[in-house]
Amino acid sequence: MLSQGISMDFATGAPGWLVLDTVCSAILLVEVIVKLYVLQPRVYFCGPLGRWNVFDMALSGTAVVETVMSLAAGSGGAQSRLAMMLRGLRIARLARLAKLVRMPLLQELATIVSGFFISLRPLFWVLLTLFMVVYFMAVVLRTTLKGFTAESCPGDPDLSEDLDPEQCPFHLVQGQVYCGDVLGCMFSVFRCILGDCTTKPGQSLVMVFSDGFGLGFDLIYAFGMVVVTFGLFNIITAIFVEATLRGLKASDRQQKFTRDHQSGWMTQQLANFVELATQE
Repeated sequence: MLSQGISMDFATGAPGWLVLDTVCSAILLVEVIVKLYVLQPRVYFCGPLGRWNVFDMALSGTAVVETVMSLAAGSGGAQSRLAMMLRGLRIARLARLAKLVRMPLLQELATIVSGFFISLRPLFWVLLTLFMVVYFMAVVLRTTLKGFTAESCPGDPDLSEDLDPEQCPFHLVQGQVYCGDVLGCMFSVFRCILGDCTTKPGQSLVMVFSDGFGLGFDLIYAFGMVVVTFGLFNIITAIFVEATLRGLKASDRQQKFTRDHQSGWMTQQLANFVELATQE
């Protein structure tokens, strides 16, 4: 993995990187073959670590395929067509780092990874809720600005000095630029929620709309930001924390049950072995 990152910035395309990739792929392939020989296929695929072994075999096969494609790649169009596929296969090697979460020294890392996957279902509903809020606010803005068109306004729409304040009010022109359609307005609203509510030259859209629409916009904007920032975001945070803690507790109980079951199984096997040895 270290060589992969270095090869992207230094001596890109040098033959030495291909040789190193070939050696690494050979090591991965030998590892799979040795495990299959030592553990036997039944234990390798169906044992306690069967899923991890299948995962390793898939990644090793991916590395071998990538190396073969790199060696077989020619020049010109064929090489350029294979470039995207090779990059995708290299990214798949990152998944091999998932094995590290089984190490006792990386228990905290395993907790973080488990918490992320546990929170995926709440994350879906959070995304849906945010989408609905952003969509509603974008529709309101589009309805407010729908009666004005900036096509007849000459000059740079981001510079108030180039516009006629009577025929082309600056705040309405900016509204058409950044809320000219629903999707564009949704993106602008999302940027404002995250704090990046600026125009291309760096002006604040909030202040532009405040100067143009007056106190009404100020009250609506302040109320909306309080509801979203202090209400919705706090609820989302609480849901994530609760779902993650609940999932981690369930995972800990499952792991404890598995350890107790394995301990009992080993004790029973030792007892059977001692009994057989005594009878002999």
